[in-house]
Amino acid sequence: MKKLGVLAAALMVIGVASARAQTNAFVIDVKGTITQKDGTKIQLKDVAKGVTGLVSTDSDVLVLIVSKDKNAFEVDEVDPATSNTVNAIMASFVAAFLDSGQFNGDLEADGTGHGSSVTTFPAAIPDFGGDVQATGRFTGTTKPAVTATLQGVWNDQKRGATTQPPSIFKGTLRSTGTITVPTDCCQNF
Repeated sequence: MKKLGVLAAALMVIGVASARAQTNAFVIDVKGTITQKDGTKIQLKDVAKGVTGLVSTDSDVLVLIVSKDKNAFEVDEVDPATSNTVNAIMASFVAAFLDSGQFNGDLEADGTGHGSSVTTFPAAIPDFGGDVQATGRFTGTTKPAVTATLQGVWNDQKRGATTQPPSIFKGTLRSTGTITVPTDCCQNF
């Protein structure tokens, strides 16, 4: 009976591992411009070398988690010391991954605010309650990397963050390395 229990536990671990076999995580940097309704432009840039302006503390990193098997990807704030998700930022609603490495996806706000808006950014960055298209490419097998252009609605005042004005975003995403897939990620996968 004890051997049967050990076998069942081993099969569960193998099942979890195989379910994540094609899931990859990249530490990313997002830069661009948020343009608000009145024309105000807010630059989204690094606050320090290797520290993106979208994380709530300098010790966290922004991570793109990709599952080609599940046809999904998401962007989360992650604590690299614990490998836990701190804040969900955006998750794909639809996505397409090509054998060439090209991809496109519709990333929607995945926070805890009104309409899933993200309200955890540093004070200079307005809440994200929108929908952004990501068009990019995965490259490399021994040293995988990802780059993408991002463009779309940063905030829809009616369906997103009601305390923020309507705004659009145009920017880029690029990986700076890889990281272990957070153990608590991927609610949409």
